[in-house]
Amino acid sequence: MKSKASFFILIAYFLTPFMGARAFDKITDIDDERKTKSQFILSITKYLEWSTPSDNIVLGIISNNDQMYKTLSALASSRSTSKKIIIKNYTNISDVDDCNILFVTKGGELSANQIRQLDITDLLVITEQEGEKGSAINLIHKEGKLMFEINREVVDKTGVKMASKLMDLAIVK
Repeated sequence: MKSKASFFILIAYFLTPFMGARAFDKITDIDDERKTKSQFILSITKYLEWSTPSDNIVLGIISNNDQMYKTLSALASSRSTSKKIIIKNYTNISDVDDCNILFVTKGGELSANQIRQLDITDLLVITEQEGEKGSAINLIHKEGKLMFEINREVVDKTGVKMASKLMDLAIVK
């Protein structure tokens, strides 16, 4: 009896790396994409200037996935920048206030157009929706790569100044 239990434990021990590697490939891809998007959002803060100067940048997220909030929070706390980045998680459009950047994920229940109706000045909206006209920046997949679109008209309306270096890297609409 003891030998049968040991046999199954050994089989599980040796097969786990092979089965596990395949099972976790998809999870790792999702995590890598989430990390890349989070790093991008945090990195662009260096290229933005708001009309009201502050020592903090408030980055809000509307998502039905808590993992994006956790990833952004972890990365923001590990960064050393001149401005402190505060991450807020919003579940309702009426809760959005005092926010500099608002990231609306694909799973978020609000569209960027609804958020634009809030009429919050100095608010830069980022979505994961290609061609979303109400947002300033859209994170998109093109030719198998993660890229971003910038809607210059929307950026101009926000009053947020964007460095030309950022515009040069984007698909400008």
